This record gives sequence, structure tokens and C-alpha cells, in this order.
Amino acid sequence: MNVLLHPPAAAAEAPARLTIRMLGAPALMHDGRSLRVVNRKLLCMLGYLALDESGSDSRERLVGLLWSESDEKHARGSLRQVVTALRRITGELGFEGFETDRSHVTLDPACFRADVADVRAQLGPERIHPLLLTTEDLPSTLMAGCEDVDPSFAGWLSVRRMTLRDQLQQGLLASLEQAAPDGRIERELARALLRLDPTQELAARRLMENLARGGDVSGALTVYKSLWDVLGDEHDMEPAEPTRDLVARIKNGELPEPG
Repeated sequence: MNVLLHPPAAAAEAPARLTIRMLGAPALMHDGRSLRVVNRKLLCMLGYLALDESGSDSRERLVGLLWSESDEKHARGSLRQVVTALRRITGELGFEGFETDRSHVTLDPACFRADVADVRAQLGPERIHPLLLTTEDLPSTLMAGCEDVDPSFAGWLSVRRMTLRDQLQQGLLASLEQAAPDGRIERELARALLRLDPTQELAARRLMENLARGGDVSGALTVYKSLWDVLGDEHDMEPAEPTRDLVARIKNGELPEPG
């Protein structure tokens, strides 16, 4: 199952009527306001479908994902209740992107927005999503609070978070490699990577160089200290030799011009 990487073209051209918020506590949004949804498994099902490229899966799979500890009769009845509740909510809003049949539940990817897709689409260098700059380890907030919904769902969610982390890191690193040195974009990309992974030494070096060349030697040394602390506290190791050499040059005022 693949995580949705980019919003569909139709959703990009016109804002979808429904937004599924998955970074943080999950919520269903309509015209900027959060709808009252008391059933967490309904929100979990929505998030699960929204993270799949097809937006569709079998009732059997959904039952196994969200009611793995219940007997089959009770689990299928619970799924029917969730589907009925969601059909009522979407029907009242005039939303036509939710469909069900005897075997499958489907959420049309062209009819909704997901905050995860928005973040994934804004990895620089033209634009970096604000959440990447303000949130520590953003992937760990994916569907926060849903870890105890069901053991099977918890396992799926753990994998989705790791996948999202890898995707964001790869996208940010690719943008950082293309970013011109000493600019704002370079700083923001490096900071976003360090928010994602505070042990990311390439990002730390780029940020240290950027700050030092801009005259903020104190800021550059603060970045190094943060890296030193997290590597020592969490991994019982020190920064690599290129990073140690860089901080020595910064302290001695020997930082070379950007290549």
C-alpha cells in the first residue's frame, strides 16, 4: 500500500469540500471548521483510505485493521455502523466522494484534501510547508492518539509514520542539494531536516556554514552544540570528523567561501 505523495490534479485546481487532517489528532474538516465526529474508528478509517492511492479497500481488510480483537459478526456490524455514520455526515454536506458496496469502501481521492499531501508537496526549494519548520519529528504526529484503537491499526500506523519520515527526508535532502549556499532557502531546508532528524549532520553542516558566513557565529556554534548533545545523549557518539573540522574552522574564522 502506497502513501499518497501528491494531491490529485482536480484537488489542486479547486479546493476540495472536505479536508482530512491527519497530522496531529485526526479530524474531518469542512469549509475550515472541524466536524463533530465522536467515533475515532471512523476517523481512522478515513485516514487509512486517504493515505492509499486508490482510496479504496475491502470491508474484510478494514474489519481486520480496526476490529482485529472482535469476533467476525461483531466486527462486521461495527464497520456497518461506521459506514452508516460516515454516509450520513457526507450526505448532509452533499459530498459525493464516499461510496460503498457489498465488498469495498471507497473514498474518491479527487474529492478531498489531506494535510499530509500538502506537506509532501511543499518540500522546497520554492516553498517549504510551515509544519516542517515548526514541528519536531512531524511524522510521529501522524494520526496522533490513534495508537490504541486496535493492535493491527497500531502496526499499520507505525509503518506509515516510518514511510512518511523517509519520504520527507529524501525530498528535503534533494532540495538541499540543489539549494544555493548562504540563502534563506538553504537555512530553512536545513532547519526542516534537523526538525525531522536532529542527528542529520549534512543539514547541520550546511546550516552552520550558512549562519557563520552570514556573521552569526554564535548561532552556528549553537547548532553544533545541539548536534553534539543529541548524538552523545541518544547514541553515545560524537559528530563525524567533517563536522568537527568545520566547527574548528568556524571558531578560528577560517570558513572558506562557498564553492
